[in-house]
Amino acid sequence: MKLPIVSILIPVYNREKFIGPCIQSALDQTYTDLEIVVVDNASSDQTLAICREHAAKDSRVRVFCNSINIGPVENWRRCIAEAKGEYGKLLFSDDLMEPDFLEKTLPFMQNDEIGFVFSSVLIGNEPGSGKIYYNFRPETGIFPSKHYIDEAYFGFDVPFSPGGAIFRLTDLRSNLVSKITSPTIKNFADHGAGPDLLIYLLTDKCQDIGYPDVSRHRLPLTPFFVSRHRLPSLEISATMFSVIST
Repeated sequence: MKLPIVSILIPVYNREKFIGPCIQSALDQTYTDLEIVVVDNASSDQTLAICREHAAKDSRVRVFCNSINIGPVENWRRCIAEAKGEYGKLLFSDDLMEPDFLEKTLPFMQNDEIGFVFSSVLIGNEPGSGKIYYNFRPETGIFPSKHYIDEAYFGFDVPFSPGGAIFRLTDLRSNLVSKITSPTIKNFADHGAGPDLLIYLLTDKCQDIGYPDVSRHRLPLTPFFVSRHRLPSLEISATMFSVIST
């Protein structure tokens, strides 16, 4: 059996109102050599049943269920562990993908010097409405890693959530860090944008980044919905940044 090139990773917990459109946006990709890995984190509503309905209709959807809730970051890790593709795209269960997200981002990933590709995002309350963020550069291109790091430190015009980008699965497996010893942080996995941002920074330390600019011609490739999301704190500890310098 041929392995899929891309794994779309959907960790989910109690999102019965949103998980159907989320999965459908992954199925609607113009690039079709993919799998969709959904891991239900012991939901108490109809989320799991909805996921299984999609899996019954399309064999590209693979559904797993944790017997107990293992927390959000560990559920990301479970998604990554179950994936079989070469590239990984985290898609959070209350977000959507534009149909050509993979079509626009995958060509960059053919370059081994590129660590990840992200685009601008639409953050709002409903599909098609809201404000565009992460207009990183006024043109499509490949940029040095320093550009992302500078923005992460000082500008915040780049995504912290890994849901805004596509990575190699090997980098997601290596760079999803949920435990860092610190006298000021009791649980790093719950610390603001900690594990989210570290995926980018650790992947970025030796590689360039790709950015397809589409915001001046159409909607961004990734709609986020702020009313449904946890909003990560922009507090970033010195402990976390010390990790990327080692």
